[in-house]
Amino acid sequence: MNIQDQIRTKIRKLSMAPNEEFEVLFDQYIAIIINLISCSEELDGEFIDYSGVYQLTIDDIDFSFWFEIKNDKISYQKGLYEDPNIQFFIKKEILITILNLNSDATDAYMRGLIRAKGKLSYALRFRNIIKIIIKYILHITKGI
Repeated sequence: MNIQDQIRTKIRKLSMAPNEEFEVLFDQYIAIIINLISCSEELDGEFIDYSGVYQLTIDDIDFSFWFEIKNDKISYQKGLYEDPNIQFFIKKEILITILNLNSDATDAYMRGLIRAKGKLSYALRFRNIIKIIIKYILHITKGI
């Protein structure tokens, strides 16, 4: 199965997953994305200015995870980080629409569908990180 099909399949499964299966499927989806980013020479140096910890909480299913960017590398962990630079709160349904590229995270934030706690500069950084990742994924998959 090519990368485009892997991503599409994971997003489709996430869209239909009951809450108790969502976490496992999300881990698999993130593993695919992190692996793509980590193996890409095209993205070398892209994340150097985005060091920080970015926490996300899917509050309607009580699932939290965080990304840390350090030395141009992205890592992912489940759970709560003690003192993230920014924390976002989102509903599962909104996250799925963003993953499907049916909604833009910035637009969702502006409409109050994503809440944030932390410095605005980190929200802007996270927006830029997401844009870089989406652009890269669309480039290598020729559009999902």
